[in-house]
Amino acid sequence: MKRRIIKGIILSVLCLVLLASLTSCAMGLSGTYKKGTDLAYETYRFSGNKFYYEVGALGVKVGGHEGTYKIKDGKITFIYDDSEHSYKFEKGKDYIIINGASYDKK
Repeated sequence: MKRRIIKGIILSVLCLVLLASLTSCAMGLSGTYKKGTDLAYETYRFSGNKFYYEVGALGVKVGGHEGTYKIKDGKITFIYDDSEHSYKFEKGKDYIIINGASYDKK
């Protein structure tokens, strides 16, 4: 009887570890990432599969886009204004790199 309980516990733990590793593979972004200073900056905000991009200078927004995004095979694709824009992508602990430009998480 004890062996069955121990086997059940071990099997449950292994299933939880497998589930955790599979869910961590689905890369999504959340939060705000910024590059630059108040003089000139770029900001990405991510929530679910949506993004908002803003460019500003001297503390004033001068442009931006909003839409959806997807990440696959080391590339991030932004979908807005009925078109797709793909760039090389990398994610670190507290930063992302889009097309060679590094953005820090805020």
